[in-house]
Amino acid sequence: MKSINENETQIELQPNNQLLQKEVLKRLEPNDGEKYLGVRNALSGSNNDEFKARKSQVEEMAGRVSMSHITRQQAYMIHSIQYKPAITYPLQHTTFTTKQCKAIQVPMTNALLPKMGFNRHMPRAVVFGPMQYGGIAMIDIETEQIASHLESLVKDLRTDTLQSEERIIVLAAYQRYMGCGNHFLENDPKHWPYKPKQCKTTYIWNMIWKHGISIRSTQLWKSVSKYSNDEAIMDGIVRTALDRRGTPQHLSDDCITNANTVRIYLRVHFLSDMVTDGKIDTELFNVERRAIASEVYPYQDKPSTKAINDWKKAVRASFIHGDMGIGRILVDQVIGDESDPQNLQQYIATQPSHIKQIMGIQSEEWTDDSTLAVVAALREGRTITIFGDGSVKDGRGSHAYRIIPHDNLYDDRGTLTAGAVTNGDRRWITSLRTEQMSQLGALYTILAIAVTNEVTDSKSTFLFRYDNQESLRRVKIVHSFYTDASPFATDYDVWAEITRVCERFPNVIIEESWVKGHQDDDSEEVTIEAQHNIDMDALAEVHRESDETMPQAPLFCSERAQILMDGIAVTQGFHHQLRVHLLGDNLRQYIKGKTGWSDNEFNTVNWQALERYLKAVSPGKRTNIIKMQHGWHHTCERDAMFKESGNFKSGHTSTFCPFGCGESDYRWHFLRCTKSPISKEAASETRKLHNVFKRYKVHREMQSVILQRVKATLQSQRIVPMQLDDHTDPLLQEALDEQDILGWDQFLLGRQSKRWEELQHKEYSRLAAQLPANSSLPAHFKSTVLSKMMIQEATYIVLNRWQVHNEVAHTAITAKEYIIDRDKAKVQVRALLSAPRPDHRALTRLIPETVETLLSQPLERIQEWIATWKASKAYIAPSLITTYMQTT
Repeated sequence: MKSINENETQIELQPNNQLLQKEVLKRLEPNDGEKYLGVRNALSGSNNDEFKARKSQVEEMAGRVSMSHITRQQAYMIHSIQYKPAITYPLQHTTFTTKQCKAIQVPMTNALLPKMGFNRHMPRAVVFGPMQYGGIAMIDIETEQIASHLESLVKDLRTDTLQSEERIIVLAAYQRYMGCGNHFLENDPKHWPYKPKQCKTTYIWNMIWKHGISIRSTQLWKSVSKYSNDEAIMDGIVRTALDRRGTPQHLSDDCITNANTVRIYLRVHFLSDMVTDGKIDTELFNVERRAIASEVYPYQDKPSTKAINDWKKAVRASFIHGDMGIGRILVDQVIGDESDPQNLQQYIATQPSHIKQIMGIQSEEWTDDSTLAVVAALREGRTITIFGDGSVKDGRGSHAYRIIPHDNLYDDRGTLTAGAVTNGDRRWITSLRTEQMSQLGALYTILAIAVTNEVTDSKSTFLFRYDNQESLRRVKIVHSFYTDASPFATDYDVWAEITRVCERFPNVIIEESWVKGHQDDDSEEVTIEAQHNIDMDALAEVHRESDETMPQAPLFCSERAQILMDGIAVTQGFHHQLRVHLLGDNLRQYIKGKTGWSDNEFNTVNWQALERYLKAVSPGKRTNIIKMQHGWHHTCERDAMFKESGNFKSGHTSTFCPFGCGESDYRWHFLRCTKSPISKEAASETRKLHNVFKRYKVHREMQSVILQRVKATLQSQRIVPMQLDDHTDPLLQEALDEQDILGWDQFLLGRQSKRWEELQHKEYSRLAAQLPANSSLPAHFKSTVLSKMMIQEATYIVLNRWQVHNEVAHTAITAKEYIIDRDKAKVQVRALLSAPRPDHRALTRLIPETVETLLSQPLERIQEWIATWKASKAYIAPSLITTYMQTT
């Protein structure tokens, strides 16, 4: 691009009011950024001005944070509501490099970490890692920038706006410039040296290949040859360059770039564009004339002599055999048989495999005679009622549907019923997806019948009767889908496909009716609508428990664009899943390095339960848990390490345990130390965990095994393999074996086997089957809730022991003196609770659930409780006439 001095002129713009004087437009250098809507963009694509501005902004913010006296809660709030929104705002329009992203975020990261309660040297894998694996989940600018660009791309491809049209045109122009046969996003960008620099499209291309992400879209244009064995010219040249790499005959990057320049000038794309009678056209080869193209090519000046020579060299090396021959005979594309199907089964056979799978295997048994009632309903404009349901358990989904072509719901004549396993990924399958898939299966079936019987203008009403209100809301607004639907809605792909099929029936009326689900009890007579719903739920369960393969989510043509991570389509929570994909691997490797786990062992941990728990706790407690899990909590060994590596001042003169056991005070030694003041109180410490087990009706043998193992760990006993009785559920043995491998100290730290949750889910199913017909389990009897509560109580034990460790380590008292003071405090607690007291809520709310629970806590917390009790009693005594009561 030319600078202002190279192209001196003055540009004037006449306002709409012709009476006003023309305004002289401000001219900028190509690399100068102009602030527009808060972002400084340069015409050349440079982000240097925006980088400088954002770096300065973050440094100023970090300076204020460093000088402030704020709590952990406030530090987390600053990160969430000030820093994150401010820095993510421009990222959809920037292409900062990795180095620039780090330069921007380092000051704020170093300022926030100490305020949150972390060491500023905390491994960055933990700092930016997802909470799913126990990371702090601080914002990583590079990850957010990638996510912003991908979200913008998907949004543009999935919606109908002027911006969408502009994006599609830009991608088509880019594809034309690259000159490859398939879409350029499917090619490795490092093999294409002439791709544009400082371009958002190039940035997306580089990033998706760097991080194992791919994009599928029906909106992306590419040129298509009329020959089956044709080849794009640049595909052949790049292929030859790769084959000759490292040899004297190699094709340099400049040679490839010049060859593409000449190709654009000649207006050719495929080899066939420059072949006449099986040979390369010499005039095109020698750049003596330009081809007559029916498609538009970008403007290109006549290439230089060097560029033409490079073009000849590249074409000769890639295509020419002998006397300008191409070594192949171009064969016309074979057009498949497009004759209309004669019957329903012929039509179904021509459909893609994913459509047949969604319709279900029962559809293979339908004949034209069995669908006559549906045909009649479509032609006569009658109401067609559709019942359906879905089922999801243990990451596996299924759906079922029933089509009733008349108003008599008691009459099963002409009714079509089918079901199948729902496609998708085990990590992201939702009940909404299964419900919508049953709607889609029914619509596919009706469409197949209509096409086979040439019903083109039906005025029927499709009445959907479902127990899922969101699925009904979605099917109700299909006619305004591209206006009302969010392009990032959960299971957008199914919703879009439902819309496409409904558009095939332009005069059909879509209606919906909610059915109360799961009315299969004897408390009252079941309505016929409820009975159909029960039937569909039961059929969906049959398919879920069957041996049918659960296929991956396909690319529906109506979806328009799809993001895949490691080859698996993302159907919900795109931004969150992208963060886990981009940042999770670093944290996975860090955890495996610390624990010695293999990939299989790592994957046995119930990371989803840990994420649910960390999101539920207060920021202050979350900090302690994360530090504990990754071994970055305070220990004498860690203090000594920092003392040796810097100017860190520590009060500890050795790395030995402060309890005086003689062992090194390594990361999790305090959990098992036999000299700990509460080492003999394992029974009291696990009481709350036991109470949770009883409250949530946990599998009895599971209770026994976990409590025995936890007590053994806390008492530093050796964990030996345990072989359970033959009558014991095999799942319990698997859970025990997995946790033995992971480690029971890791169980206490919140890294617990998935098998515990699966076993309790099985137990709740058994309990539900034993209930009377008109009863159900309490709402909190869910295995996911229990797994979170198990982590909560386990980490409570760990944090208590850690605080006892800190109280001894941070003071001059010995462990023996600490035990004496703690015993005195325990005696005082028992005395206060047994003494007469006013019957007042200020005191009753201080009474612990059990005395043992209070007495198992660190000395500092016991002393705080004593002080609070005395102060409350003293405060209310003079002002109230109370009735004293004796407590035991």
